[in-house]
Amino acid sequence: MKLANNARRAISVALAAACFVVVPSIAGASFTDRSSVTVSVGTATVPAPVDVTGNYRCRWEWLVIDGVTVNIDTVQHAMSGKAGVTYQYALRRADGSRVITESGTPAKPAARLDDTKFIDASTSRWTLNVTASLFNWTGAPHQESIVCETGSTKRVDF
Repeated sequence: MKLANNARRAISVALAAACFVVVPSIAGASFTDRSSVTVSVGTATVPAPVDVTGNYRCRWEWLVIDGVTVNIDTVQHAMSGKAGVTYQYALRRADGSRVITESGTPAKPAARLDDTKFIDASTSRWTLNVTASLFNWTGAPHQESIVCETGSTKRVDF
């Protein structure tokens, strides 16, 4: 019985050793064609809008209120056909004391921004900044200067 057990063990050890030698050579694979892969990394930029069309109207009411109403009709932008593009409009007083904001999309760019203040008997100035964003990336602004002289109710197209 001892001889049969020893023979079985010897055969098992021999088979295990053969598996360690033969199986990896059967399962081994190699690639015969070599090729190189190039990876290019860069940065994307969102350009400023090319043109913004609309108008502004200066407001002078009751000898108490000085202000402006800005109407944005269209925005021409190089990325207007891309999904995810939005426009941000910011009407900023020259002294930075107030900013009025709105937003739009290439499909619906129209917006209206109003700002009023008490009359101070001086020329009032604002800057309209229009920026385009693609998801989390925001581009440089397109700027329009707005000037309303004291007592003016003029309408100016841009």
